[in-house]
Amino acid sequence: MKLVIILSSLLIYSCSSNFVDSIPRAPSSENVIGLYQDEPLYGMELTFTSEELKDAGRSAGGNTINTKANKQAQKELIQEILKVCDGCTVSWTSDKNGLRIGRITYPDSHYFDITLDPWVVEVIGKPIPQSKLKKLTKRMQTDIFDPARRIGLQPGFGAGGGHIHFGIKGLFENDANLLRDFLVDSYNHSELGSGILNYDHANSPTLDALPEASKRAFWDIIDNFDYWPTSLLELSNDILKRVHKKTVKLWAPPQKYHGINLMRLKKKVPVNDRTIELRFIRPQQSGEQFRLITTLITNRVRYLRRQRTAGVIPALNINHPQTVEEKFKHFMTYITESDLDPIHYLRILPAEYGELSWQYIQQNKPEDIGMKWVFLQEFALDSPYDDSAKAQFILNKLKELDSIGPRHESIMATLIERSHESPSKPIIDEVINGPLWKATEVNKSYRKILKSKKSFTKNCRDFLKEILMPYPRAN
Repeated sequence: MKLVIILSSLLIYSCSSNFVDSIPRAPSSENVIGLYQDEPLYGMELTFTSEELKDAGRSAGGNTINTKANKQAQKELIQEILKVCDGCTVSWTSDKNGLRIGRITYPDSHYFDITLDPWVVEVIGKPIPQSKLKKLTKRMQTDIFDPARRIGLQPGFGAGGGHIHFGIKGLFENDANLLRDFLVDSYNHSELGSGILNYDHANSPTLDALPEASKRAFWDIIDNFDYWPTSLLELSNDILKRVHKKTVKLWAPPQKYHGINLMRLKKKVPVNDRTIELRFIRPQQSGEQFRLITTLITNRVRYLRRQRTAGVIPALNINHPQTVEEKFKHFMTYITESDLDPIHYLRILPAEYGELSWQYIQQNKPEDIGMKWVFLQEFALDSPYDDSAKAQFILNKLKELDSIGPRHESIMATLIERSHESPSKPIIDEVINGPLWKATEVNKSYRKILKSKKSFTKNCRDFLKEILMPYPRAN
């Protein structure tokens, strides 16, 4: 059964870090820009943690980067990656603060840097050109996410971030009007950083969440730009000086801690290294999530370019969605306008959007039972946080379905893994012992394991190993 990724991907996930990272970093553009200068480039910041790393970070102090625990995890992750990375080599360097960085280099010259941040192991790397996105995000999954989970590391709640850098040259073509439209559009779609892709206004506040004086400064800058357009760098500089001079928390530098970080749009930064950093993004749960999010932002910028060409320029809207329902509706519009299918993006939403996602599928794919099974599997795989809430939602949907789908074993195993110590157990018992599941291998294995005198937690682990696991379960 092809179930490994589903189970190993479903451990505790998180939103962005609440701790100060004093060094704005972006993946190096060396040997990339020259070959792919006319297409978008994406820089990743993947973070992985465990309860052990969190405990070590708490003991050492919130901003301590290199604890003994995460240095050991860094070495173990590199060793695990090298087991699956054919022809790769590892080299060690140090940054200006003496932090050791292990670089995994592939025969095709692509590389990942395995480094550290408070409470986490962080993976950054060579910028990914759009034409290589599909290939390299598959590599990201098999060579980073999967090895990390095999040694007990995963994107974790309250530790690490999922920020993504977008090369300004390939995406915005150094067009100040397009950057202006993107900032206004992001302001209008505040749901992105207020529940959809993240909800961490301390670390990455949306523009509408800033102090009133900052919001008014933003409105004033946009009004002035529309009358007297400036260059892209001048527009960025105005926002850094007048809008981003304050953030929600008293963290330094204040210009960094915003949903959209413009600190790399300065004259002193080489043209080919200028990026915008989107910080209103949770730690990605998989390589596919990285691909989905970067594709969405790229398509959104293209939509805005088409709109401006047609004479449609986004205006500031001070009315922002507040409820889950309003945010979901806004996000569906955002995706559709960007020429993408919203159904593919339901998997990245938190558990509180599950019922709305289910209704969306029913309305748009009413006869497609297979789509419902695909959604349940993907939602179990990638949906962040709220483990018990997510398990309850999926179990209730399984009770509604009147036919077994092609992915039923992986879905049920995932749910048992995520909820065996939660109040979901009675619902699991009800579903798995019901007539629909009675003849499945899941039911047979479940009954067999529960006859053991071990604790329910240990029983579930044995059950998962029997029907799913080719390697030990990650913590």
